[in-house]
Amino acid sequence: MWEKACGSDVLDPAEPVGLVCGAVLHFLPDVVTADAGIAEDARVLSTIGDVMARYRELLPKGSAMAVSHVTDDGIPAEVEPEIRGFVDLYQESSTPAYFRSAREIQKFFGQFTLDDPGLAWIPDWHPELDWRQRARERLARNQLATHFLLDVDLDEIPATRLFQGRASSSCVLGAVGWKR
Repeated sequence: MWEKACGSDVLDPAEPVGLVCGAVLHFLPDVVTADAGIAEDARVLSTIGDVMARYRELLPKGSAMAVSHVTDDGIPAEVEPEIRGFVDLYQESSTPAYFRSAREIQKFFGQFTLDDPGLAWIPDWHPELDWRQRARERLARNQLATHFLLDVDLDEIPATRLFQGRASSSCVLGAVGWKR
């Protein structure tokens, strides 16, 4: 995949790149093969850790990598059945989901330097940034979205209400790391 991207003149392998693994890695099993579109040969087994190590190796100095991933580490007991039920639905689909521990997710970054606050619950990642205002500004630039959504009170969206003050209930950890 890397060779194809660099060969397309979209990426310059000598310049920093941003690799975004958002809501992707939890759909990959611990061991992957070419039929999953990851390893080069269906007979060759790789671990997801090996795949991420290879991407880190390929990224030029100065590149950033963002990861978000579901976990059951530290989620409140009262939401665990609901989250497990959600993941169980994925287990019955063609794209099963896999929980990984915070430690396993952290390992995806290898020696990359993590931005503050490091690996954190997504709702807690830079809470000082007013995401609601940024969302309203983006909606205002999109006529169709503005027509349908501008009157939506972002604080009243069920997911927003669910996670306010309970970031661990989101069950999603994330971070941004830099290759120095």
